[in-house]
Amino acid sequence: MPKGDVESAGTRRQVTAVFIDLENFSSIASEADAEDLQSWLDDYYRQARILIEAAGGEVTEYLGDGVVAIFGLDRTEELSADRAVDAALRAVQSIKLNYQNRITVRLRAGVATGEVVVRLAAAADGLPRFTGGVTTLAERIQTEATPGSVVIAEETAPSVAVGSRPAPSAPAA
Repeated sequence: MPKGDVESAGTRRQVTAVFIDLENFSSIASEADAEDLQSWLDDYYRQARILIEAAGGEVTEYLGDGVVAIFGLDRTEELSADRAVDAALRAVQSIKLNYQNRITVRLRAGVATGEVVVRLAAAADGLPRFTGGVTTLAERIQTEATPGSVVIAEETAPSVAVGSRPAPSAPAA
């Protein structure tokens, strides 16, 4: 598509991304029955989506055991970072998962703010709704979180109310 084509046009917007991940998912998945695992993941996805949407975010993709959500995608909001951190904290603290009643699984999350380009037209053609590295940063920093906690990117910290702010992480390489 040519650079100036209306279909490829987009608008720049600052958003906050949340990446929620399950602790030790690979070891569970390597031994699990595929149908049992799918049903278990569907329950996790549903719980995460409810919390994210209640806080004003949008789940944009599921990546294995990862849930990716964006706050501020449809319109820029002053409180997008606060809402994202709140949703991430609620998720890691309130979603309770047990695999086959024998393995308790905890969550961790990363939150990052950055600029993306949002497509003006709905992505009915299968192209991504937005483009930007903020989700990759959120995914990277969640690996620094201990199970049951949230790590936020350094550039997100100034946008988050002090009372709900976990310690910021150093910039991810």
